[in-house]
Order: sequence, then C-alpha cells, then structure tokens
Amino acid sequence: AGLVKPEDAAVLLLCARLGAVDTERQLRLRAEMTERADVLAAIRGVEALLSTHAADGFLDGAAPGASDAELAAAMYDVFALLFKPADRAKFPAVAQWFASCTSRLQSGGLLGAAHCLAEKRAGGMVDCFANSAYVRVNADRANDLNANFKKKKTQRQLEKEAKAGGAGAADAEKVEAPPAAETFLFGAPVPADASNDAKIAAVKAALVQVGGDADPEVVTHPAAKGMADMPAELKEKGGFVCKNLFLKAKKPRKGVESDSCLWLISVPEEAKVNLKEVSKSLGYKDELRQAKPDVMLETLGLKPGGVTPFGVINDSEVKVNVLLDQEMMSSPDNKLWFHPLTNEATMQVSADALFKLIAASRRVPTLMDFAREDAAAAVNQAAEATGAADAKPAAPALNLSHDEAQQRIWDRLKAAGIETYREENPDLDVTRPTGHSTHNLFVKDKKTKKMFLVTVRQDTDVNMNDLAKKLGVKMLRMASGAKEEFCHERGCITILHLFNNTQGTITPVIDSRLLAADSLRICTGCENPLDHAQHNVVDIKPETLRAILAETNGPAMIE
Repeated sequence: AGLVKPEDAAVLLLCARLGAVDTERQLRLRAEMTERADVLAAIRGVEALLSTHAADGFLDGAAPGASDAELAAAMYDVFALLFKPADRAKFPAVAQWFASCTSRLQSGGLLGAAHCLAEKRAGGMVDCFANSAYVRVNADRANDLNANFKKKKTQRQLEKEAKAGGAGAADAEKVEAPPAAETFLFGAPVPADASNDAKIAAVKAALVQVGGDADPEVVTHPAAKGMADMPAELKEKGGFVCKNLFLKAKKPRKGVESDSCLWLISVPEEAKVNLKEVSKSLGYKDELRQAKPDVMLETLGLKPGGVTPFGVINDSEVKVNVLLDQEMMSSPDNKLWFHPLTNEATMQVSADALFKLIAASRRVPTLMDFAREDAAAAVNQAAEATGAADAKPAAPALNLSHDEAQQRIWDRLKAAGIETYREENPDLDVTRPTGHSTHNLFVKDKKTKKMFLVTVRQDTDVNMNDLAKKLGVKMLRMASGAKEEFCHERGCITILHLFNNTQGTITPVIDSRLLAADSLRICTGCENPLDHAQHNVVDIKPETLRAILAETNGPAMIE
C-alpha cells in the first residue's frame, strides 16, 4: 500500500473511468512501477501463493475475508488502475482472484466501486478510444453523401423568403450538383494473368500507401487449393493463418440501398463459419452461397483458390463487402497470413495494416465473432470417450507423498532413457525460467468442473477468457486440488505431472507448435516455482512425451 500517491491515485481512477489508457501521467507511473523489482516480485509471490495454496480460490477460504480485502486494497492502484489487460494476463491466478474478490466484496458492501483499466463497465461500455481509421472512413462517406446537395430549407425559412419575395418553395427540394470525380487510391486493377512477382509487388505497394510494412514476410509454396495445402511452417511462424470465402446473397437486404449482395469473409483457420447464422446476422433472408468464379474474377481479379482480402485493391467500384473475424482484428499488432493475389504465396500483414488497406478502398469492414468449435468438439469427444461404456476402466487415484510421486515420474523417464538433471547457472531475475520450453496452467471450468492442464510455449501470455471460448466452456479459473489429482503439493506443475493422474480426470491441452519441436525442456519437479536455482529438468522429444502420457487413463490430448 502507499505505492501511488493519493493525488495520483485519484487521477488514475478518473482516467480509467473515462477510458484514457496512455496519458502522460499513466505512462510515467506505469514505467516507474514496472521498473521496481520489489513490486513485480510481490505480485509474482501472490501469483505463486494463489496457484499453489489458495485451495478454495481465496486466502481465507471459500469466500473473501480480511486478508483478501487487505491485499486487494493494497494492490488496487497498481494492478487495476495502472496495469493494462495484457499486463494483468501475465498473472492469471492473481487476475482471477482479484476479479472474484472485488466482485464479492462490492456486493457485500465491504468495498466501493472497483474498476480495472480497459475493462467493460455497466451497460457493456468498454474503455477504448474510437478507431481512427473507422472514424475517417465514415466521415469521408458522410462528406461524400452531403457534398453535392443543398440542405432542404425549413418551413420557417420558406415563409420568410416568400414574404421577402425570395425564391420560395421552388428551392425547397435538394438540388443535386454533378458528382465530383473520385480517384481510386490503388489505381488500375492487377491483371489476373500477371506474374506472381507482379501481384506480390502490387500488394506491397498498396500496403506502403496506407502506412504498412514495406517489406512484409512472404512464403512461396506450390499452389494451395485449400487450407489442407497450406505449408505447415506458417503455423510455426505464429499469428492467424486465415481462410477466405467469396459469397453472394440471392436477394438484396431490405432497406439497404444498392446492396451488391457480394461478401468476402476472412477468418482464422480454426474458426467455424455457420453461413445460416452469418446470413441472418447480416440481414439476409436467404443463406449466402458461394459466388461464381467469373463474378470473383470481374470484381476482385482473383481466381478460385486465391481468395484474399487484398483483392479489394482491384475493386474500384466497391462492389464487394468485407466481413472479418473480431478476434483476429482485436489487436492492431496481430499477425495475419493471406494470399497476395496468388495462391502460390502467402504474405504476413498486421491487423492494423489490413484494416487501413480495406478502409482506403472506400469500404468499412464488418466485424463478427466466430466460434472456434474444433477445440470445443475435441473437449466433448474426449469427455464422451472417457465416459463411454467400452472405455478402459479408470484406475484409482495414487496415494503417494509429494516426493514419492515426483520419484515415480523420474523413474518412468529413466526407463525411457531420459535423465533428470539440475540446471546450471540459471537466470534468477526472470519471472519464467530461461530455456524452458513450456508454460503451464492447471485450470477448471467454473460450471462443469472439468479440469484442464494447459501447456503453451514459454513466452505465451494466456488470456483466460479467450482460452475458455476456444475450449467451449463457460469460464475458466485456476484449479485447486493438485494433491488429490496427481499427488503434487509444491513447485512447478507441468504436463509431465499428468503421468500421476491415473484416474484420468484432467484433459491435457497443448500448443501444437510444441509438438513440432525437436526437443522440449520441461521441469519435472522443484520446491518453489519462483526459485530458478532448483529446477529439475529433462530434455524430451515430443513423441516420447506422447507415449508416456498415453499410458495414463486420461482423455485424448487437445492440440
């Protein structure tokens, strides 16, 4: 407590409520706090405490007590008013506890109105400033609509002019002037039979015109007719590898003037596109259907297999509407992968640059949330397989001490020819141990109580809300009961600890990019996850890890 001066705290609270995120004072105070090792160490300590010892979710048991209230109040100015959502996401256990704790304390009248920076408030409002590109496009559109028309005179104005012998009612209607010629920013369309180099160069030039990267990464490959033909290396590079649909409605929407009925939809590979729901959301009575190749060639200059939002640089008549996935566009820095007018290459572009390019083509993209149903289906299938009548019977839970359980993992690794060793000269000042391949979260669904052990790459910050959505569950929170589930009482929890979950109650969820690595360095046990001087680790091949986990009765691994 007392880290932030009262006068600063008052300004920070006001900024949070107004939606200001990066004012001069916020930036200064945020820099001061993130540079203080004692502040970060204290939050890391709370994270470790909540992850390991808060069995019921709170420090004082099943409901927040005096200890929770005191700690929440002490952390509020820094954790809630200075830290951005991405900063809070680095401490998932603290974020989950803080939200639950402040909510209950407020409802009980023990805490005043608490508000976290850049989070939704009453009425669904969210702290953010208007997207400048959206504002610019809509303002330009409004100016275009009104530039060539005189405003209709009011009845009072007409009466005054009549008395004064003015023009009278003859001037009452709008007077249309000749439309001003408008030049399309991207010039002439790129011919469909142009060389791949010419098409790639045209997309790069268009991105430069809107302030994008002048030399974006491009991966060339054999012609990809669908997502199955896309090179695997794209996933390893990170970001959203996207799929695209070019669709047409049977009839225009009611009340929409000059509806072309043409839509280009771009979403991540794992997104599920339900055309019936999409059509209804867009206001169409009938379901959108795939448009004919000759229509796509005429409007976007593209051939089948090469559908891409970059095609808008060829649509000077603005016939094609664009629909984008909300999640992939949620951060300006998100990396997206699309064909650059040819399906023999794939180009990386930031979400910000893509939006600006579409906006510069005189159209505003529509954003929509698309479900990620593949992961959710995998969860359900795993649960069904676990409970099926012909499934192998669940083994009883192990009754071992912490040390005995740890030794059981080491013995199995040794049998596979893998020796556990203590790291030498580790970096003691980092939050996560340097050189380790994985970061792990033991979580459960608040409603169904399903438990998951989530294993991601070491540098990944996990957003619990996004993860819950991808797994098809209501709400995830940090799970307790590590002792009951795999005889674990202290130290790091990693995917190897599932070897001791013989009763098969935990579903492993792993970043598929880890399984593509040559080798993984994973902690097999320690006394304190924050003391990097005493990690016991192994270097294990992904296929060996799979084989060991397959010996348990657990659900199938979700990638």
